[in-house]
Amino acid sequence: MTPPIQTLVIPAWLPEQVANGPHGHWSTRQKKLGNAQLVTWSAAKNARWIPVTGRAKLTVTFIFPVRRRRDIDNLYARAKGVVDGVKRGGWIVDDSSEWLDLSVLAEVEPGLRATVLKLEPL
Repeated sequence: MTPPIQTLVIPAWLPEQVANGPHGHWSTRQKKLGNAQLVTWSAAKNARWIPVTGRAKLTVTFIFPVRRRRDIDNLYARAKGVVDGVKRGGWIVDDSSEWLDLSVLAEVEPGLRATVLKLEPL
């Protein structure tokens, strides 16, 4: 049986910005990625997500409280720990392009902050 499209909202949480390139110490980056992985893994586990056993599409939408310019490469970097949490939980086969179609989006809703994940089989 193919699992349905699964949506998860993690309210009041955005993963911390992870520096691109040689900015900051590697241990700080690893701590941020590990925290994002743990938050995502535990939220998906509590939501009782069902693993997708084949190719999957994951859409990560960051909801920011303030409108400003955000570079797409930084949004993908911010999503790294989130994707790793989904992979760690076994909800996707792998996070390689062979198995995962990844989209990362940004939306603005004044006063709100959240991370929304949508996982669907392809």
